[in-house]
Amino acid sequence: MDEKFIQEALECENPYIAGMYIWKNGKQAREGFEEITQKKKQESCEVGLVLFDGYASFYGGNIAEAQKKAYRIFQDRKNIKNNETAYIQCLGAAYLLELMARHGLEEGKWKEAENYIEELAKDQSVSRRCREAAQLYGAMSSMALAMMSKVPMWIRNKEFGVCCIHGKPYYGEKSIHPGNLATAFLTSAQYLSYVGQPIESLNVIEEAQQIYHLDHNSIFFTYLEILKAANYGQLQLLEEMKESLEAAIKCIASEKLWLIIAEFAEDFGRDTVNEILSKYCKEGTAQVDRLADGFRQRLNTLHKTLEIQNKTLTNQERKILYLMADGYSDTKIAEELHLARGTVKSHMRNAYAKMGIDKNVKIKDALAMQDVQAVWMKK
Repeated sequence: MDEKFIQEALECENPYIAGMYIWKNGKQAREGFEEITQKKKQESCEVGLVLFDGYASFYGGNIAEAQKKAYRIFQDRKNIKNNETAYIQCLGAAYLLELMARHGLEEGKWKEAENYIEELAKDQSVSRRCREAAQLYGAMSSMALAMMSKVPMWIRNKEFGVCCIHGKPYYGEKSIHPGNLATAFLTSAQYLSYVGQPIESLNVIEEAQQIYHLDHNSIFFTYLEILKAANYGQLQLLEEMKESLEAAIKCIASEKLWLIIAEFAEDFGRDTVNEILSKYCKEGTAQVDRLADGFRQRLNTLHKTLEIQNKTLTNQERKILYLMADGYSDTKIAEELHLARGTVKSHMRNAYAKMGIDKNVKIKDALAMQDVQAVWMKK
């Protein structure tokens, strides 16, 4: 195995995913990473190994251990200067902390992580790769909390500047950084599935699999199969849904990645998930039940709190904006909604402030950013 490639894997946002691409299972990946860390004796390798263990603990359902590993890396963020690898690793730790918001991590810690990712996404002093990666991880964090309106338009529209030629990616001048492409495909497919565009999501997954042959990577393969199952479910293709779900659960059972399927257990039905899981690992059903219990309730509560904190538009503000988008004047809107003209203007000012826009922005584009909701939150 190429040592340079292995070291690069240790220095990425999620070395666990990278490791599962190089090796066929988590045990081999950890042994390989330990070997290269011993040889290189570099701080970045040691940090990468800690981050690898953090993600391994998280996917396995050991939230407390994952938090400890992630925070160990994240707390050193203020000491990072002009070091892309350190930024990338700290970003991976921050994302891991944000994911724990849904599993009871105290708000102060995951909010710190959220702020770090948002700041890094805008920081012109760091590399383009870092900024793009921060935007992608910020989008995935937002989607994990069903805050779909925070996903940037370039991710929603899959504006990556890349095409597939003979099974390989071709990059143009303004293409996404190659190191971010796999994450970008996953993020785009996830967004499209979550907002109820299953065919478009399946097309993105197909393109990702053509370029990356992702069935070599257990984690990506598992997530994509779960997304495919969700997409097939939306299309009422129930046999295909069960086939993809079983492929994902089989992989999860072999690697003991209980948390991945536990977070989706209510979507596919706890009984269905446990029935498939018991074929491959009976002990896994208890682990999945433990992690799934209360998960959706916590997520719903957290989502409602975040909607209030993020100043979601009121129904009245939304009605006024849609009428404005259709060319109505404030006087005409007042007549239409039986409101005083001053009240309409007040609602308009509040809506503009909440959305962070001014009168020069196209209202329809701004509303398109706001009016999206995760399919599974509508149930």
